[in-house]
Amino acid sequence: KLNFFSLSLSILKLIVNMKVTSISLLIVVFAVFADVAYTQLKGDKGDKGDAGNDGINGANGSSLLGILNKTANHTLVLTDQDYLIEMDVASANTLTVPPNSTAAFPINAQILVAQYGAGQTTIVAGSGVTIRSVGDKTKIANRYGPVTLVKRGTNEWYLWGELTS
Repeated sequence: KLNFFSLSLSILKLIVNMKVTSISLLIVVFAVFADVAYTQLKGDKGDKGDAGNDGINGANGSSLLGILNKTANHTLVLTDQDYLIEMDVASANTLTVPPNSTAAFPINAQILVAQYGAGQTTIVAGSGVTIRSVGDKTKIANRYGPVTLVKRGTNEWYLWGELTS
């Protein structure tokens, strides 16, 4: 099996030896090269690929989703990552996104939230945290309504889904 560098050298030799003058042929050669290189570099068996140790099907991988049912206000903790948090509260309630100094979620961490109970759930930014959502909406619009939190920066999160003011 050719590796990326052997393939690069082989294609370069091919181009030089053929004295490629046709731009079309050159484009085809590079397209084939790019496809093979991408396939070899991307793969699905690297540590984080689907079949790799940390991938969703790997030995250390976690599968989205587990469900965590909360019956009172809740502040996110690291073990909430990759779970659906059900806010099963009869009255108005909050789910707080803590600062990185309290819970250092990795960048790109995802947490799903649903308002399972009748009480409206509000997503609250902890001290120093910025939550970015369309129209700065942070309340889940309806019972069973889903929203998603994605960590964008150290203390910055996206929030999207069924939101209201």
